[in-house]
Amino acid sequence: MKKIITLFAVASILTSCQFSPKLKVKENLDSRFTGYDIVEIKPDSSFIYHALNELSSLKLKVSQWNLDIIKSISNYETGNSNLTGKQTYLHIDSVFTEMENTLTAFENKRFLKSEPCYYVKYRVYNGVNKVEKEEYFYFHKYDNNKTEVLTRPCDWDEFMYQEDYKELIDDALKFYSDILDYRHKYTGKY
Repeated sequence: MKKIITLFAVASILTSCQFSPKLKVKENLDSRFTGYDIVEIKPDSSFIYHALNELSSLKLKVSQWNLDIIKSISNYETGNSNLTGKQTYLHIDSVFTEMENTLTAFENKRFLKSEPCYYVKYRVYNGVNKVEKEEYFYFHKYDNNKTEVLTRPCDWDEFMYQEDYKELIDDALKFYSDILDYRHKYTGKY
């Protein structure tokens, strides 16, 4: 009898340690919605984990680049810079160009399908209506056997809207008129 109980305990421990994507998806949806139907779950690949990390990094970088631009302009205007007006323009223009290239490179990754994930289609109850949604679910496993569930809409534009990408672009363009003023002032071009 003890052997049967021990065997049952070991079997239940082993089966509880197995990772179940469907269970994790259900737990995640339970935490967000009171009523839903899962229509489909299938293995897929997309750009999720690194996209979220890169966006966080880009927000910091844009702030740092903007700080560099405004410091350069301020130092030149107050006479605390060793750079000439044209050198100041060339510096802030190179900072802006780096920012622009980095943001463009991120935007070009929209079709990258490098991370294994799950495509999940489900319907959310919204009164009498059911709203159909599609998301990618990425399961990031940590060394301590914990699993973080990251989601993003399948539609890239919806994902960018959800992550306030427009605000990031607005921040990136904050000093563009100042750069154009310096360009005109020190190179005669617009």
